Amino acid sequence: MERPQLPRNPARGGYLLNLKKLGIEIPIVASCIIAVYWHDLTILWDDALNNEMASYILALPFLIAYMIYKRRTMIKAQLTLEIEDPQKKIAKDTIGVSLCLSALLIYVYGSFTFNTLLYHLISLAIFTTGCTVLLTGIQNLKNLAFPLGFLLLLIIPYREEAYQASAQLSTLTSTLTYNILKTLNYPVTLSSTYEAPSIMIQAPTGEQVPFIIDIPCAGAYSLIGFLVFALFFTYIARGTPPKKLGWLISGFLLIYTINISRITLTLIIGHHISIEAAMGLFHLLSGSVLIFLASLLMIIIGEKALKIKIFRTDTEAKACPLCEEKQQRNEPFCTFCGKFFNPSNIRPAKIDLGKMVALALFMALVINLQVPAFTLAQQNVMEMDLHELEGSKETNEFLPPLEVYEPRFVYRDQRFEEIAKQDAALLYVYYPQNSSYAPIFVSVEIADSYSKLHRWEICLFVSEPNPIVNPIVSKDIQIIENPPVTGRIFTFRYVKSDQTVTILYWYEKSAFKIGNAWANRYIKTSIIAYLNNFIKTGEITSLNDYAKLENRLASIAQNIITYWEPAKTWSAFVVAFAGWGQNLSIATIIASSSLVTIWHLKRQRGKGEKARSIYKQLTWHSTFSEEEREVLKVLEALAEKERSTGSELAKSYEKRTGQNIRPARLMEIIRHAEEYGLVRKGIANGRDNPTLLWVAALPSQG
Repeated sequence: MERPQLPRNPARGGYLLNLKKLGIEIPIVASCIIAVYWHDLTILWDDALNNEMASYILALPFLIAYMIYKRRTMIKAQLTLEIEDPQKKIAKDTIGVSLCLSALLIYVYGSFTFNTLLYHLISLAIFTTGCTVLLTGIQNLKNLAFPLGFLLLLIIPYREEAYQASAQLSTLTSTLTYNILKTLNYPVTLSSTYEAPSIMIQAPTGEQVPFIIDIPCAGAYSLIGFLVFALFFTYIARGTPPKKLGWLISGFLLIYTINISRITLTLIIGHHISIEAAMGLFHLLSGSVLIFLASLLMIIIGEKALKIKIFRTDTEAKACPLCEEKQQRNEPFCTFCGKFFNPSNIRPAKIDLGKMVALALFMALVINLQVPAFTLAQQNVMEMDLHELEGSKETNEFLPPLEVYEPRFVYRDQRFEEIAKQDAALLYVYYPQNSSYAPIFVSVEIADSYSKLHRWEICLFVSEPNPIVNPIVSKDIQIIENPPVTGRIFTFRYVKSDQTVTILYWYEKSAFKIGNAWANRYIKTSIIAYLNNFIKTGEITSLNDYAKLENRLASIAQNIITYWEPAKTWSAFVVAFAGWGQNLSIATIIASSSLVTIWHLKRQRGKGEKARSIYKQLTWHSTFSEEEREVLKVLEALAEKERSTGSELAKSYEKRTGQNIRPARLMEIIRHAEEYGLVRKGIANGRDNPTLLWVAALPSQG
């Protein structure tokens, strides 16, 4: 058998990492994300500024940036190892490109659904993950999983489940507060206002005043904001997982208890002093103040009670005989002690810059096919002043006349505007020209943020402890195809009155005049049909014939949308393949993952066969060569621990053989073994400080 020839001077090259290139690539990727998702980011910005539930979004970029900054050394170290192996670039590029392409397909598909913004935000998270893989490699997803996962928090304000959970919290909060005040002998009663729980309390004047405990007052917004900061603190803190979980739960109980105390104290002040003083205190102790107090107390509890360390204290590293030599040779790691030197003077990789240019050109093409989350309306009736809506000529002309219906303005619900924090809540009726038709109502809600325009399912299902309606059917319907406007038809029956209602509603966006300025506003338009009225006119025969009204409501919706003149149509290409976007996205990920898996297994098999051959040769000749016996002993010592630094391996070798081994000689043996796949590099994370490990990769002898 031919004896193995171990190379005496293994190459020190392979570190083609260009850390400076990230300073070029990251702005390119960020520009692409902003350009493609500009309309969606605008919606998030409006919601963050104008809606308390989404205000935490303003903090997310800073928290994510800090988490990435905290892991920067681990990211660089892991990227160093990936670039050492050029063949890993194939898997990295394939997966990264497939994720970006999949995100684009989901983006277009989502634009033809009712939950457009939700799909766009999912697409944003996938696209960012794809770019991360292209920039930093596959293994770095472990280091960036938590920051990337924070992008999913953008979705919370737009999920029905969030409102349902918040409504249940509202009910629980009102019940607990009522029972506390009742136990303290205060004159309170529990009722509801606008389908939200409220506590009636007697003011000093003797007047019964309702205190509405809606979703914001219940502390739902504070809990969501606190969730973001609590997860952030849990991530950066040092402690065991059980301690961190207990710490997180105690924080939520703490902020909820503080909010119950805030509401109780507000009602007590309102009873003894005045409602004005009570509300002043209530707003003074706003959600942001609660989040600050709860976060501060959470840190104190973690530090003092659970001994969880928030801020890191680094310990001094022990002296290493090879560190200085490795640094002088511009190597990124000390292969003996495992220290990472954080190099920044490595030659750039032109292929990576080329990929970034290709990505920028691709995104430029995507922008031309871009589809916004909401169709933009540009009708001249939008020139009405939102401050002077009621009774104006423009208000009466807000809706188009139809063949057998005449639009009439009914009233403006200013009380609902105050509670929902909307700019306008208008009610119209399409009055029939003869008695053969039943009237159809149209509700128009206008707000400065999308999430203030709640869906009908949320408003009617989750407002009280007992449901006020029984749902019958809820489905999406394509109102117009180009530009796409998708609405939702919702049919339900009121529990108390047995009245059956069918509603078709959709969202749009437009610029409105407000005083002397113009501003973008979001619009929710609802067409409402009371089926009992249609039975009386003979248009339907029973309450179960609601399906017969769907086409009529859709036709009215088409007339309204056309009257408002959608801003632009989309290319026929986008419309044609949009319906296949979801399936194509899944197929893209499956196909690319399969190719990478097959390639990886084939490559590993080839490496394994080579390593097995070398290992057998070493075992066979170990009785003839002192050098080969030494190599085998080192490998066997490493196999006992599976993974260790060079310095730890030297101690294991000495313990196993009773002989000392020079660090330089040990590293020479290890690097020789690495050449033949008998060992490989790994990275350990010690408080966000990377340490190079040598991992046993000895093949089976069977």
